[in-house]
Amino acid sequence: MTLDPRLKSEPRMIDVLLELKRDIFLNMNCHALGTITAFDPVHQTVAATINYKKSQIALDPTNTNYVTQLIDYPAIVSAPIVTISGGSAALTMPIAVGDTCLIFFNDRDFDIWWSKADTSKAPNSTRLHSFTDAIALIGVFPSTKSLANYDTTHAVLRNGTTQVGVSATGIKIAQGSTTLKQLLDSTHGILNVLQLLNNSLVLTTGITAANQAAITAAITALNTTIAGVLE
Repeated sequence: MTLDPRLKSEPRMIDVLLELKRDIFLNMNCHALGTITAFDPVHQTVAATINYKKSQIALDPTNTNYVTQLIDYPAIVSAPIVTISGGSAALTMPIAVGDTCLIFFNDRDFDIWWSKADTSKAPNSTRLHSFTDAIALIGVFPSTKSLANYDTTHAVLRNGTTQVGVSATGIKIAQGSTTLKQLLDSTHGILNVLQLLNNSLVLTTGITAANQAAITAAITALNTTIAGVLE
């Protein structure tokens, strides 16, 4: 075998085997970080780009030395998204261009399953870990774009400044810094006025003490229920 004069020395067998191992790993797609470039809400698929470059060894413009070049990975054209669901229920998100995601590459061709939900046939081709068989999970962030004000005590559904949170003791519904609990708490004053009117009605209309007590109990129960359910 004639050694390429551009190589510094003839490679050892261990070097060849290690390079073969590295080449296999480089061409076996498992997971990647990507950015959404398009979203199809009808079929629930996304197009995406990979968030880093691929390096390859190539000859420089003078054709005398091997150098490392950075190239783009192929674009993800149509990847199904992961939707949290079960039975007839599902949790959907307003996926937007620019969202970051984790992309999985299925071990085998899933064309038949995807197009027909058919689980009785062999894969449509022999391709393995292909960019064609990508699945996207939206919602992984770089540290520079992590979620602000992460709530460590509630399970939260949030969109902008609006959020619904569930803790072990209650439910929190908020828009910005204002919560539904605060708004309902403000009705206590109205209820107190009703209580005063209730007291006045006893004197002017002859409402029985029993009816007065029933109205008072209802107002008290409403206040207690609001305080016990909402945060």
